[in-house]
Amino acid sequence: MNKIALFDFCETLANYQTADAYVRFVMQKRKVGKGLNYWGQLLMERSKLSAILFRLGINANKYMLLANLKGLPENMLKEEAKNYYEDVVKPNLVAETICELRQKQKEGYKCIIVSGGYDVYLHHFAEEYGIDKVLCTRLRFEDGVFTGGLWGKDCMGHEKVRMLSREFGSDNLKDIDSISYSDSQSDMPFLNYTRKAVVVARKKAPQWAIQNKFETLLWQK
Repeated sequence: MNKIALFDFCETLANYQTADAYVRFVMQKRKVGKGLNYWGQLLMERSKLSAILFRLGINANKYMLLANLKGLPENMLKEEAKNYYEDVVKPNLVAETICELRQKQKEGYKCIIVSGGYDVYLHHFAEEYGIDKVLCTRLRFEDGVFTGGLWGKDCMGHEKVRMLSREFGSDNLKDIDSISYSDSQSDMPFLNYTRKAVVVARKKAPQWAIQNKFETLLWQK
C-alpha cells in the first residue's frame, strides 16, 4: 500500500453523470412505465428543494429515479448494465483522465475507483482497465430481484471518506504517496483525504480549485 491513486468516476473518468443515465437507459430499453417516482423526481429536479437537499448530502432525485426499477430481475439489470457500459459509458470516457490512469498504473500505483456510480456497470470498467478496487454505490438485490434501494449508503461526499477509512483503517492517506482525482467541489473531503489532489475540469480550472491551490487536469472533448 505504498502508492495509491483514487479516481472519482462521473465527470472525471467519464464526461457525464452516469448513475441516473443508467436508470433512464434501462427504462427506455425495457419500456419501464413512468410512475409517480419518475414524475416526482422531475418536479423536484426543477425546484429549489432538490438543491437544498443535495447540499445536506441527500440526493433525493437519485433515489426517486432509481425506485422506478424496483421489482426488475437482477439478471436483466446486469445484462443492461453491460450494454450500457459498451454503448454509453465507453464512448464518453475522458481521454486525458484515462491517460493519467494508465500512467499511474505504469508508475506502480494501486488504482481505486471511488464513485456514486452503480456497481453493476462500474465493474465492467474496472475489469477492462485493470482497476484494483471499486468503492461505489451498490444496488440491492434480494432473491434475484431489485429492491429499489441500495446496500448501505450512496457513495457521495463524506461517505466516500467513510468508505476509504474502513478500507484502509486510516483517517487519511497523507503519510504515503497518495493522490485523488475528482471534478466536484462536493468531493472536498475526498480530495483532502490524500497527500496530493487533482481537480479534473473541462477546458478551464474552476475558481474553487484555484482557491484551494489544487492541481488541475483539463480535458477538451
